[in-house]
Amino acid sequence: MEIEPVVNRGLDRAAGRKFWRGVLLTGGFTAIPRWSVDPATGTAEHEAKIPDDLIATLRQLVDELGVTASSVLLAAHAKVLAALSGEREVACGYVGRQGAQPLLCRLTTEPDSWRKLLLATYRAESELLAHSDFPVDDFKRELSLTEPFF
Repeated sequence: MEIEPVVNRGLDRAAGRKFWRGVLLTGGFTAIPRWSVDPATGTAEHEAKIPDDLIATLRQLVDELGVTASSVLLAAHAKVLAALSGEREVACGYVGRQGAQPLLCRLTTEPDSWRKLLLATYRAESELLAHSDFPVDDFKRELSLTEPFF
């Protein structure tokens, strides 16, 4: 089953405003519990090597479903966030291209199977990428939104 990505950089400004209004005003913040003697707020980055056999399985899944590897990893990330936070709807930062600012990505882990979750995440990622050129930071200021979303 091949899904056509929604990515279209030529979308008009009104469509971008409508999309980002929905994303930004939905509300909710995914807080991850800190299991530490000295907890601190903020963000962190962690890199880990993915084993070759897992990469092969990932590629097979990507080919079978017609999705991107990033959407499979994003779905797994959402599932972990949901498990840690106890929430089905999660918010995280998404960086679509090297050096770009992270964008707010809202995902649901509601679908009842991994296949449906992967397809829903692929659609959400495609939609996000379709509107990634919109000036989100300016729009956040216009909406008087100052708190971090992720």
